Formats: sequence, C-alpha cells, structure tokens
Amino acid sequence: MLLDALAKPDAEMDPLEFKARAYVMRGIIETEEEEKPVKLISMKNPVTTLKNKFININGAFKEITNDVISLRKTIDVIIVDDTVYMLALAGENLFNMERAYKAVCREKLDNVGSCDIVNDFDSFKKVAAKGHNPRNFWRLTMNSCSS
Repeated sequence: MLLDALAKPDAEMDPLEFKARAYVMRGIIETEEEEKPVKLISMKNPVTTLKNKFININGAFKEITNDVISLRKTIDVIIVDDTVYMLALAGENLFNMERAYKAVCREKLDNVGSCDIVNDFDSFKKVAAKGHNPRNFWRLTMNSCSS
C-alpha cells in the first residue's frame, strides 16, 4: 500500500494545506550495472513556522510570517528497490509496527522471570515495561540464569 501510494502521488495537493507529518524524496541511484529507485523518508513534519526570521525583498527586509517547508537533515527510512532500511525508531511508526525494543523487553522479562531472582516479579514487570525502561532491557543481554 505504501509503495502504491508512492507510485501515484497526488502532485496537485498543496503541502501547506495538508500539514504533512512526514515527507518522501524519490530518486534513482545509478551504479555501473543498473539504476535502482530509492525513496528517502523523514517522519518529521516538513511544514514549520519561522519566528524572528527575515527575507530580503528588493533591498528591504520583511519578516517571514507564513508557514514554510523545511526539509530536515535526518532520514528515518530508506527504500531501495523493495528493500526497507530503518535508520531510526521513528520508521516503525510508518509501518504501524510495535516498537522493536518493546518486543525484546518482553523476551528479556520472560528470561528474568524464569530465573526466579526477583521477589515480586509482577511489580517488577509492570515497572520494567513502562516508560523508557523497555529500552534498557533492549540493551540487557541475559542468556542464562546463574544461582
């Protein structure tokens, strides 16, 4: 569905009216053997309001009060041919995926639970699975229990 939408974009739409939450840049990578289509996706809103910014028009400075399009320097997802590369966690939102670190957190919590090293495991699990704590378990590597 995403690739279909990218193949047939609505080029007549005014991006300032739409207030997009992401944007896509399309292009082609040329190698010696072939040309490959590439799509760069940023999950940041390209429409912004500039404050205290001025533009020189005919020798006079005028404050910019309208919304402008500002392309970010960061890319969250790259699609080359049909291969998707996620460079940031924000890319998971594009595909409506559960955060990868939350799935890993559940796996690590199951491992901790099977070790029987925490007195009140249910309380521990509630705290560990909330807020930023799942990211900490993503980094945790516990392969086996030791007595």
